[in-house]
Parts: sequence; structure tokens; C-alpha cells
Amino acid sequence: MKHKLILGLLTGALLLLAPLGSCNRDQPVLEPIPTGPVNAAINLSLPGYLYLQLPGSWAFLSGGHRGVVLVHDFNGEWYAFERTCAYQPTTACSVIQVDSNLLQLRCGTYEAGRFSPCCSSRYGFNGLPNGGPAPRGLGRYSVQKIGNMLYISN
Repeated sequence: MKHKLILGLLTGALLLLAPLGSCNRDQPVLEPIPTGPVNAAINLSLPGYLYLQLPGSWAFLSGGHRGVVLVHDFNGEWYAFERTCAYQPTTACSVIQVDSNLLQLRCGTYEAGRFSPCCSSRYGFNGLPNGGPAPRGLGRYSVQKIGNMLYISN
């Protein structure tokens, strides 16, 4: 008898809570942003990386799913982002490029030296969307600065 009462209470509770867990049709399902292994060490004292000491500078690194963009933001912070756009990340053209003229990151590819947009998503140097359909920021990797060394990993 006691087991039937407990079972009845649990069933009733589930029926009451079921509508709370139902899907919201107005909210899009977000595809996960693919990532890959990243393990890089950059010596900012080396001639090839001296420019990265300036805020507003950036570099493309190997690793990740489609590569990594390392950004030294204007506020002095360092960021490393997956080069896969957060909007429809499985689309082949969904690659993050740096727009040095407008000081932003954007989604698309270069063909014969001309930028070809994939979507109209744009991101600040902090990886947060500032235009277009991107529903969230770019995938981030860890950046640790120790002296003149940067360590980028996941």
C-alpha cells in the first residue's frame, strides 16, 4: 500500500513537471562548435612574434578544428578562438577571418584575395558577436601569459 502511494505521488509530480521541460519552439537548437587539440607556446621576444605585444594584433595558429586565431585585444587581454563560426559551424565556409580595417572578426573565406562572406556574423576581438545571425560567442581556448611566453591550450 505504501509503495502504491509513493508511486502515485511520483507519477503525479512527473505529470505536473512535464510541461516545464518541454521544448521551446521559438529557441533555435545550437549546433556545438567543433574543437580540436591545441597546445602552443609562443615566445613574444622572438622577432616573428614581437608585433603581438601591441594591443590590436593577432595571429593565426595551427590546431583546433579549423585553426586558432590568437588576439591581443585593445584592453590588453589575450584571447584564443576556434576559427569556426558559431552560426552553422558545420558549414564548410564557416571560417573566422580577421578584418583588420574594421578591427573585427567575421565569417567567410578568401578567394583570389577577395573576402567572400559565409554568413553576416561579425565578432569583436573579445569573441562576442556584434552583428549578424551568430547566437553566441566564438569557441575559446585557454591563454596563459607567463613573462614573455604565451601558452595556448584546451
